[in-house]
Amino acid sequence: MPLSTARDQIKTTLEGVSGIGVVHKYERFAKEAPAYLTLFKTGGVINGWTITRESTTPMPDDDGDVSHTFFRAYSIIIRGYYSLDDSAETEVTFQNLIESICDTFDADPTISGTVKEAEPIEVRSVGHRMFGNVLVHYCELALVFTQARDRV
Repeated sequence: MPLSTARDQIKTTLEGVSGIGVVHKYERFAKEAPAYLTLFKTGGVINGWTITRESTTPMPDDDGDVSHTFFRAYSIIIRGYYSLDDSAETEVTFQNLIESICDTFDADPTISGTVKEAEPIEVRSVGHRMFGNVLVHYCELALVFTQARDRV
């Protein structure tokens, strides 16, 4: 199955998480900050997510059959941006959202049958950063999965 199929399903899975906001299946860019921020807003607040590939590692077939199938281990990065409002305890909301994402993928280790097996999500970093001209919560999640590929 191609990577694009798994990426589409990752997006669909993320969109099923309560409170997720806007999900993009690739890194988004814009020439000007206001246009960029609009890509990540929902309900007047920033709550957006992107999906991109960090790396791919080829792997031999685990049963020794070299004729038609091999495997690739993909490392997918999911980045999240969430409006920061200390008085509304958005730190807690954002941390809970991250946990919901992890729990959702833990419950479906084949990502709806699009991958052979996904490892539990690694929460690589959580913090704050400037997003355009707005201070937001930020996280980087790593999703590593193995996918069977046919030799051409």
